[in-house]
Amino acid sequence: MQYFISRNSIPSQFVNIKLKLSCETGEKVKLQLAAWRPGRYELTNYAQKIRAFKISHLSKPINWKKQSKDCWTFTADVPGIYEINYEFYANQMDAGGCWSDEIQLYLNFSNCLFEINHRENEAILIQIDLPNNYQVACPLIRQDHTTWSAKNYQEAIDSPFLASKDLKHYEYSIASSRFHLWFNGSIHFDINELIEVFKRFTNAQIKDFGDFLADDYHFIFQLLAFKHYHGVEHQYSTVITIGPDKDLSERKLLKELIGVSSHELYHFWNVCRIRPKELIPYSLAQEIYLDAGLVLEGVTTYMGDLYLLKSGYFDLKEYCEEILQKLFQKEFDSFGWKNQTLS
Repeated sequence: MQYFISRNSIPSQFVNIKLKLSCETGEKVKLQLAAWRPGRYELTNYAQKIRAFKISHLSKPINWKKQSKDCWTFTADVPGIYEINYEFYANQMDAGGCWSDEIQLYLNFSNCLFEINHRENEAILIQIDLPNNYQVACPLIRQDHTTWSAKNYQEAIDSPFLASKDLKHYEYSIASSRFHLWFNGSIHFDINELIEVFKRFTNAQIKDFGDFLADDYHFIFQLLAFKHYHGVEHQYSTVITIGPDKDLSERKLLKELIGVSSHELYHFWNVCRIRPKELIPYSLAQEIYLDAGLVLEGVTTYMGDLYLLKSGYFDLKEYCEEILQKLFQKEFDSFGWKNQTLS
C-alpha cells in the first residue's frame, strides 16, 4: 500500500492524504484510525481532524460507511487499486501531534494513517511532496528524496516525521550506534557542551543495559518561542517540544531539556522493548486497562534523572534538592495520594 501526502493550501494547515490500496474482489476493507497512541495512554479523537473523506476506483466514487467515530468501511466489488482521499488538520504542536506551516511539515503518523484490518503487516510506502530546500528527520528508511518505507503499520506510526527548511543536524557515536540531534528553531545554548552531556548519559545507560539494539537513534527537537514542555518515546527516536527557546540559554530550562532527553532515551528499553503484557501487541482501536503506570512512567522518570547524576551532569546536592525534592513535592501537592496509590 502507498500513501501520498501533499499540501494544497499551507495557510489552512490541512494536509492532503491519499492512500492507494490494492483490493481483491469482494474484499471488505476496514480503515481504523488509532483511538490512542503509544506514549500517551489515554483515549483521543484524531478522527475529528479529518474532512473531505472519499473513496474511488478508476475515478468512480465508492460507497463507504462510518462504523464508529474513527473507523470507515467499504467493500471492493471488483479487483484493483482503490483510492482513499482525505484531509487532516495539522494544527497540534506538541510531541505527539501534527503541525503544518510555511516553514515545516511535522507529522506523527499515529494521528493520521489507517490500520487496515488483516493487513497490518503489509509494507507501507509514504511519498511526501516537499520543497527541495527542506531537510528531513525521520527514522524510517528513505527510498529517495520524497519516499520513505515502513515494514508495517506499527513501524510507520512509531516513526515521527519532521521536514523543515531550518532544521539543524548534529550527531555523536557510542560504540557502533549513531545518535542524531535534530533542532527545529533557534538554538540559544552551546551545542558542543550539550552533545558532551548527551554522550555521558547515553553511555551510562547503554553500559548498564548491556547493549543498544539500533544503528541509529534520533532526538528530534522542536524549539518553540513560547512556554512548552513535552516528550514522546518511539522505537528508534523521540520527539521533544520545549520553550521558550531563548530561556534555554539558562541552566534552569536547559536542565529540563536534558532531563526529558535522558527520560526518553531510557524509554528505548523501558516501554519500547520491555512492555506490560497488556500492551502486547498494541491494539490501538480501543482503550486498554492496565495498572503499570508507575513502571511505565514513574520508573522512567526516576531513572532518567538518576543517570544524569551517575554521568556527572548533576552533583548530589542539586540532584537531592532540585530533582528528588521537586518530584516528591509535586505528588504531595496534588493530593492524589490521599485517594489512591501512585500505582
